[in-house]
Amino acid sequence: MMRRNVWVITVTFIIFSLGINNAVTYFFTKRSLEDSLNHQLDSAAAQIEISVENSRLGAEKYQELIGHQLRSVAIAAQYALDPDIEKVTNEQLAELSDKLGVIHITLLKQTENDIILAKSSDPKQLGLSTSTWTPWHKAFKQLFEEHNVSIGWGQSLRNFWTGPFEVATSDTSKVRKWGYYNDGTTNYIIDPYVSYDMQREYEEITGANKLIGQIMKENPSILQITGINPKTFPVGGLKTKTLAGEELEHITTQPIIFGSYQNSEPDDVANVMKAYETKEPVSYNTRINGKPVLKRFIPVKIDAVASIVDLEGNPVDYYILSIIHDYKFIQEKLNRQFLIVATVTALTIVIVLLALNWCKRSRRLDAGHDNLMNRLKQIRALAEADRIDELKAYTESLERELKR
Repeated sequence: MMRRNVWVITVTFIIFSLGINNAVTYFFTKRSLEDSLNHQLDSAAAQIEISVENSRLGAEKYQELIGHQLRSVAIAAQYALDPDIEKVTNEQLAELSDKLGVIHITLLKQTENDIILAKSSDPKQLGLSTSTWTPWHKAFKQLFEEHNVSIGWGQSLRNFWTGPFEVATSDTSKVRKWGYYNDGTTNYIIDPYVSYDMQREYEEITGANKLIGQIMKENPSILQITGINPKTFPVGGLKTKTLAGEELEHITTQPIIFGSYQNSEPDDVANVMKAYETKEPVSYNTRINGKPVLKRFIPVKIDAVASIVDLEGNPVDYYILSIIHDYKFIQEKLNRQFLIVATVTALTIVIVLLALNWCKRSRRLDAGHDNLMNRLKQIRALAEADRIDELKAYTESLERELKR
């Protein structure tokens, strides 16, 4: 009974040790694969970051070229118009807009406590106040007073300033880019503007969203790529009310800069802020539609641009690049690893049990062998002592035992 307990304890200890070893191996393998995936994601993210940044900077440069064109249009308009705003008609502005190839031209007039849209080829613009247009209103005041803008936001050229593409206050369904020119020879600011169609066509060909689509097509394990403004995520962009009572959401403060954001998680906000504050990548595992995924949030440093700002209109110094990667291939590797380990463990246990059983049988054989040798010695002793009767009785008892 004692020996049996020893064997049970031995087998249990071996199985327990193998189980512990397998568990440790599994989790270390899991950690190793995740670290490897994070390195791969960082490497891929670096490439995505470079590509997306080049695309985004290209779009910014294209906006700057549009700004130069708007300045040229404003200068051409100045030569065609009377320097006194009261001698300019809306009809003249409509004709001039058509000739110069812009949507509309508006003239801004400074009053005692405001700057208003006084004349325009667009009737919807007439009479609008700019007092609440931050930081546009400040730029207008500088143009009237100093004929140059130094607010550190938007694009400033000689006697000219332009902001990024934005939603029109007079028509919230339209996105426009306005240019503002005043060199001191007129009592008004000349404001030609164009539609977003020019920029949209450029971005559809070379923009960040086009590039992201190509990257995801070539890398099906990447499920989502998103550029996030950490200063406005997730509350949304700055919203203001127009004079008509419509709600206007500013493009420059939208929380999603590029890409799509369709798989939100409660932890996203905290992880975006952690990545922004620590300036270090953050990742975590989760499930989306029952599928295991790895989310990675990577801070990307950028130069100050007018198209990505916080709720106060200040340029953002970092945006967060979010990548969602399918965790399936890691899970498949882990499953294969687990299957191999489980098979080896089962074979090891079988081999151990067979070895132990062989040892037990061997010990029994050894014990039997020793007992036969002892009996042979007894027979020899009786024969040497010439105790024939006792020898005969002993061999007879041994024969009966062997028969049993």
